[in-house]
Amino acid sequence: MRLQITHKNPRMMECAKKVGFTSPNWDLEEEMQGTMHRQCFNQAMLIWEIAFHTRALSPRRHPGDLPHPPNVG
Repeated sequence: MRLQITHKNPRMMECAKKVGFTSPNWDLEEEMQGTMHRQCFNQAMLIWEIAFHTRALSPRRHPGDLPHPPNVG
């Protein structure tokens, strides 16, 4: 799996390194790469789906944010 580095939060960078992601230089806009097993991918997909559907309940939501479209799939 390849992910683009979008910010330099030291805690998140250390966590990425601990789970096996690598990058040539860890600069912004570079890619980090790591192996993701199918079971981990499925778990991550479930977490993102739950987060997507419960975002309206989040205290971090900003006033004026558009609601998410209904799940049609």
